[in-house]
Amino acid sequence: MFIKALKGLFKPKQTEKTFFVEPRKGMEGSVHYDEKKCEKGYLCVKNCPTNAIRVRKDGFIEIDSEKCIRCAICTENCPTKALVMEKNPIKGNK
Repeated sequence: MFIKALKGLFKPKQTEKTFFVEPRKGMEGSVHYDEKKCEKGYLCVKNCPTNAIRVRKDGFIEIDSEKCIRCAICTENCPTKALVMEKNPIKGNK
């Protein structure tokens, strides 16, 4: 797992690969963060296309729900699965 995280540090940012990242269809929820699983590799911070994730003074991360577009790139890049997208469907869509 450490090697995967180390390789991720040298990957280009997601925003360098794509010009526009759309939110996942039906995502009205938020990203859930489990501090106990976090190894502080900060791949989520590096790969967030909207800079919605920042590192707090204690070394853990904080997600700005106003900036987050629910693209789930952070969850895909987290090697320890400390970030999980909560799939709350849009109300009225069944």
